[in-house]
Amino acid sequence: MVAEDGAGNSAEQAVTLGLTDVDEVAPSTTSSSTASSIAENSGENQVVYTVIADDSADVSDGVTFSLKANNSDDADVFTVDGSTGEVTLTENPDYETKSSYSFTVVAEDAAGNSAEQAVALSVNNLDEVVPTITSPTTATSIAENSGPGQLVYTASADDSADVSDGVTFSLKADNSDDASAFTINGSSGEVTLTGDPDYETKPSYSFTVVAEDGAGNSAKQAVTLNVMDVDEDLPPSTPFGIEASALDGARVSFSVFTNVDPKTPGVGSYQFTLSHDPSDLQIDDTSFETAGDFSGVPNYDANAGVLELGGFSLSSLTDLSKPILTFEADLTGGDGPVGIDITSAMVDGSGQDDSQLSVEVSGVTVTTEVGGVNGQALDGVRVTYEVETPSGQQKTIDLPIGAASGVGKHAVERGSGLKVTADRDYDEQSESSINAYDALQALRLAVGLKKSDGTAEWQDYIAADINGDGAVSAYDALNILKAAVGRTDGPQPEWAFVDSDADYAQIDRRSVEYDEGIALESVASEASLGLTGLLIGDVDGSYWA
Repeated sequence: MVAEDGAGNSAEQAVTLGLTDVDEVAPSTTSSSTASSIAENSGENQVVYTVIADDSADVSDGVTFSLKANNSDDADVFTVDGSTGEVTLTENPDYETKSSYSFTVVAEDAAGNSAEQAVALSVNNLDEVVPTITSPTTATSIAENSGPGQLVYTASADDSADVSDGVTFSLKADNSDDASAFTINGSSGEVTLTGDPDYETKPSYSFTVVAEDGAGNSAKQAVTLNVMDVDEDLPPSTPFGIEASALDGARVSFSVFTNVDPKTPGVGSYQFTLSHDPSDLQIDDTSFETAGDFSGVPNYDANAGVLELGGFSLSSLTDLSKPILTFEADLTGGDGPVGIDITSAMVDGSGQDDSQLSVEVSGVTVTTEVGGVNGQALDGVRVTYEVETPSGQQKTIDLPIGAASGVGKHAVERGSGLKVTADRDYDEQSESSINAYDALQALRLAVGLKKSDGTAEWQDYIAADINGDGAVSAYDALNILKAAVGRTDGPQPEWAFVDSDADYAQIDRRSVEYDEGIALESVASEASLGLTGLLIGDVDGSYWA
């Protein structure tokens, strides 16, 4: 710079001006917009993200980190360390409650310049739900002496309620059952009985299957396997035997067996003649079913009562517990025993001893008719026969009943105990039949009045007692009203089936006592039963309208 006075005298001075740099540039965030995924149930207060920022574009006095608030995201469940940028999730993540989070981090320098970064955090779903075993608790019964190493049960399981890496099957050990007698395929669930079953030694087995998913969640199911008794008293010199079982009334199924293994060296052909008294039975020669490579042709003379089978081979037969021939016949002389003679028996041209067998046949047919109080047709009904034979064997048969006939039939051994019950789904038509008017009719019956139509029959009291406590009360009316409006916090309507021929004259509002189904201590002859279906809750009978 120059300084000059009025006379023109001047002086010069060189001056230097220094400029101070100011932080004008906002930081830039360099960390990812996506945090590394975390597993559900991995715990609260874990560091899930670290925000990183670069403030080197200008002078810097450092960067401070924070979470943006009031951002309609999940910032309230996170904290951030202002110095390190570490972001912490304060709650324990749960995929089913919340599968992802979002938050926004803010990087601010000392001059107040700031940058934001939206971040997404995903929660990984884990397998937390135990598999559900879907296979039955009872294996299909097997015959004794049917051989070792046979498949007797297949375990199955559903693990679809959560993520799944598949299911592995095993047998529970140290369970005081028969697990040691079985092996299981861990992948397919196939259970194999290692030994040859023998009814006299062990009439039933029990084991427990375990289904375990990849996360270690497991379910268990106890399974029972019954062994069927087989007639083992065939004469050892007789290569053929026969068994019979009742089908329907006088209809009988016969099974012919051989006790000569076709794998025996030199055995290639068989023949025999089966004869009976024509007055005892008549064989249906259209019902013959033979083993796979049975090459002979059965020849039956009904008038003589003679069935000839000659020159046949069974080279592929591997299981002697399976019949080589089955056929059906009609009993013409009443219940057994039926005498059967097996003669002209030969194996590979070598004669065998003749034999006389006495086959016990004692079956009767039980007919069950199902309908409404006034005989109306009712579809979708399943009738169950629970049978206990005179020898103590128990079995259960489920039989669907068609609406067109309303009739089901099943043959049982004479002298068996029998319980017949029925069931039907509570379907849309059933549901639409329950309304407030039913509740009103139940209330009228509860206070001793008749229904609005002037009637009060036994079936009305049964339908009104939805609580099942043996009496009709205002509480029944309340629960019917609840069901009518769709509430489920009380007893629900359902179908009940009672003996159509029973006397229900004693039933009134104070005593609603009845049995479902029909029990017979001993079925001695052909029986015709009737079951009446009642929709509990349908007091006005509108289902049948």
